[in-house]
Amino acid sequence: MADREREFYENNRELYQCKNEIILLQMENLSQTDALKQRVITAKKDLPKQIIPVFIHCFPEYNSDQQRTKLTNVLHLKTADQLITEKLELLIKILQNE
Repeated sequence: MADREREFYENNRELYQCKNEIILLQMENLSQTDALKQRVITAKKDLPKQIIPVFIHCFPEYNSDQQRTKLTNVLHLKTADQLITEKLELLIKILQNE
């Protein structure tokens, strides 16, 4: 049986390598996503509860239904977005200076 498994593996080596690369990319992507979500969690501690109107006031390009939904999803940790996360962190600095 071991010979048959080895032969199957040898014949499908490329498939296994591709599958492993995909899994590694997904894990790397997941860790980046988790890191962004952790930054959002940290930022939310220093932001007011009703942050969306303040955010949109400072960044008017988010004053559309689609962008507002994207912002809401990031704040609820449903998705991760590096640009929004960076703007949340920038907003903290802006609010601390006022």
